Amino acid sequence: MHPCITRDPLVIAGGGLPEGQVHDGMVELVDVLPTVLELAGVPAPHRHFGRSLLPVLHDPGTEHREYAFTEGGFTIEEEPQLERSLFPYDLKSDLQHEQPELYHRATDPDEQHNLAGLPEHAAVEQRLNQTLLGWLLGTADIIPATRDPRMPSVALPAPPPVQQYSL
Repeated sequence: MHPCITRDPLVIAGGGLPEGQVHDGMVELVDVLPTVLELAGVPAPHRHFGRSLLPVLHDPGTEHREYAFTEGGFTIEEEPQLERSLFPYDLKSDLQHEQPELYHRATDPDEQHNLAGLPEHAAVEQRLNQTLLGWLLGTADIIPATRDPRMPSVALPAPPPVQQYSL
């Protein structure tokens, strides 16, 4: 998770927006859509997980998110299919076949020392696991309880029944 992946610049400008503001807090790419929609005066979709950045644009000191998430990984069944890298990436790739990773990015920016499983970091691991679980539940795919008003109703005739043949 190098800065070139996690610290991409975003510039938002336009009439009526403050100039020269810099926000160094957590945001996600998914926040751009509700921001643009709010600027255009259009309501955001009811199951969109992004949050408008307008409060941050007007006050860069506003905390937008405590955590930013990215999705990736694999299921237990997919693990054997993951590559095993050669030197110098062997140690890092071996970790994806093992338990979770935990790094202190301020003192270990190159993620050389996995702290997961160490007793002195158990509370941090528990807090992050609970946070991740909350995010997974909060952003899970759902079947909406109400019909989406943007989707037109479709009244097509049903296809004829399939004939069954036996030998």
